[in-house]
Order: sequence, then structure tokens, then C-alpha cells
Amino acid sequence: MGPSRKPRPHADYPHRLLMKTSFRRRVFLRIVLWLGPWLYRAYMSLVFLTSRVEQEDLRQLFAGAESGGISLGAVWHQDVFVGGFLLRERKIVTMASQSSDGEIAATFVRRLGYIPVRGSSSRRGKEALGEMLEYVRTHRGVTAGLSVDGPRGPAHQSKMGIVVLAREAGAPIFPLRVWARRRVLVRSWDRTMIPLPFNHIVAWVGEPLVVPPESDGEDLEACRAELDSRLNDLVRQSLERFP
Repeated sequence: MGPSRKPRPHADYPHRLLMKTSFRRRVFLRIVLWLGPWLYRAYMSLVFLTSRVEQEDLRQLFAGAESGGISLGAVWHQDVFVGGFLLRERKIVTMASQSSDGEIAATFVRRLGYIPVRGSSSRRGKEALGEMLEYVRTHRGVTAGLSVDGPRGPAHQSKMGIVVLAREAGAPIFPLRVWARRRVLVRSWDRTMIPLPFNHIVAWVGEPLVVPPESDGEDLEACRAELDSRLNDLVRQSLERFP
């Protein structure tokens, strides 16, 4: 037997994607991959510099990682545009789809300081979840975060992956919501929220969900449903705050 491979998140680099696409598509993707992260950073920097930003109990989300353990965060896909910038440079392990859109997302999150693992609930999901688990088990002070209804929905209905990850890692899941008073909602399946400049932005962290190590079958489904309930409680709070 040869030496064991050092665990690290799977990485599909942009040129691999470009080689598999038409010339026009390659040109478009090169432009997006080059300009997109810069434009996103510039716009979100303007938003945050001109806005009041509140972080309610956000420190508890990272408490496990800061003490050398593991932190797990769950967010709806609707919040990733603003949440991704808010939590930048935290070295969070996350998942990006294997699709071409996922390659763009992986490039974005990598340049924001995240550690992307390629896969999703629909493509290479089990392998990617296994790599995330291997990473958090072999590194100290790790935070893993997932948009739990992505990449295709249904919106506000979580997949099982985060629950299994919490059981195997022995770490609680912290629900997270990031919302803005002045916003644009994209006409997409998740209604992605884009905050406007000169705004009021709030990040809420809900009560942590503990998944018992012996959970299986119906118990795991009950935990997944409870996570949905806690995330949607934060949604209700955010809409009451900023109707």
C-alpha cells in the first residue's frame, strides 16, 4: 500500500471547465471569472461602507472553531450574495456545484477566502460531503458552511447533507440569516437578495441544533425538519424587522 493521500478539498480549476465548452462560452466564462469577483467585491464594499451592519450573536457561530474545534453554519440560498461577503476571510469550508455556474461560484468564494469543495446534492454530493467531513476532522479550528436548500431548491427546504455532517463531526448546526432593509430580489428559484447601498443590514444566528451521534432514519429526518423550522423562524424575524 502506498502513502495515504493528504486530505484536501476537491478543486476543479477554471481552465478545465473552459476546455470543455464552445469558443463563445469560453470567452464569456473568462470574462466572468476575471471581472466577476472584482466587481462583486467593489459593489459589496460600497454597500457595507455606506450601511449600518448589525451582527446579532454572530460570535457564537465561530466559537467552536476559535477554541480549536468545529463550527457548522446553515443558511438559505437566498442569503448567499450578502452572507458570502459578510463572512469573507474566515476560511470557511463550503460546497460549490459541479456545473459551469458552480465553477464561477467556486472562483468567487476562493477569492473571498473560502475553501470550496466541488459537489452538490444532485452531482457528486456524497463524495463532496465526505471530503468536507475529512477536512474538518483533520484540521483544527474549522468552520463549515452550507446553503442548505441549494443548488436548485426547493427554496427554504434543506437537504440532508448538513445534518449528516453534524452527526459525523459531532458539532451543532447554527442557523444563520442575513437580511437588508433596502434590497432587490432576483427573479430566480431562490429569490436571491441583493442589498442596496446606504442600507441597514442585520445578521441573525438562531439556536444551535444538536444532532445526536446515534441518529438515523426518522431521527435524522426530524433533525432536518427542525433545522428548517429554525431557519424559517429567522426568516419571519427578518421580515418583521424589515417588511
